[in-house]
Amino acid sequence: MSLVIGLMSGTSADGIDAALVRIEGEGEAVDLEELAFVSCPYREEVRSRLLALAQGDEGGSRELCLMDALLGRLFVEAARKVCEKAGVETRDICLIGSHGHTFYHVPQSTEYLGQSIRSTLQLGQSSFLAESFRCPVVSDFRSRDLAAGGQGAPLVPYTEYLLFRQPDKSIALLNIGGIGNITILPANCKPEEVLAFDTGVGNMVIDALVFHYSHNSLRYDEGGAWAQRGTVDASFLAWMEYSDSYLPLSLPKSTGRELYGKAYVQRLLKQADSRQQTAGLFGCTGHGNLLHRPFGETGRAAVLSRYPRLPGCGWRREP
Repeated sequence: MSLVIGLMSGTSADGIDAALVRIEGEGEAVDLEELAFVSCPYREEVRSRLLALAQGDEGGSRELCLMDALLGRLFVEAARKVCEKAGVETRDICLIGSHGHTFYHVPQSTEYLGQSIRSTLQLGQSSFLAESFRCPVVSDFRSRDLAAGGQGAPLVPYTEYLLFRQPDKSIALLNIGGIGNITILPANCKPEEVLAFDTGVGNMVIDALVFHYSHNSLRYDEGGAWAQRGTVDASFLAWMEYSDSYLPLSLPKSTGRELYGKAYVQRLLKQADSRQQTAGLFGCTGHGNLLHRPFGETGRAAVLSRYPRLPGCGWRREP
């Protein structure tokens, strides 16, 4: 039996999530039990710098160096808080996994100084965790996945394979975080049969729109209250879907704030103004529909070409 902490800071940059779990067994026979979970919001001044630095056009090596250490300390605080909530001594922790916070993600080959480069950058110095807890700490998940030929995201498919696969039922798990991602588990599948990819726009765009329309007073649409005020504008929804440069990309693929950041939000606002779109209608159209129609035609076709008929699932390709 091992006590393990997992730490995550997502694209929405709203805070650090920490989970403490008990793990028994190994490989595909592993058994997990969640003992405690905490979410530690970022102070507003920290969050504002995270969002600014993630745009890629400001800051520099000095600030990134300082932010790396600051996040490292904040991850330690979050890990200690989840231990306190679970009533577990820090000395009893066997392992910590820390994703860090993504500042830039370039999963597609890009020409740089005469070479074709793919890269991803996460900060949150894991050495602070190792010193504080005196246990093994695993980090740099995304960069290792890129080095192995992957996309660096999403990172959840193997865990979902262990936890959710069924012998007679196909499962699809759609996570709408800052960026949306999906994992498809065919019935009785093997690890190599699992399909996962980033679906595109997620809650980070809705958060930015709510922040704008609330005159910088709200971080997010709590309970979907704004979205529920409006009705869907089908033509605007279609424009959002078919003007999106990510949706037509072939699999495998992943994305981030580089595509769905400040410039994307400004483009949506400009289009909304030209249509005299209200905040409530905009929220309903984007939040209630585009996020629930995440594939685009290319993504849908790719899934159906790989799984023409998913066992135990009504989703099938028509002849």
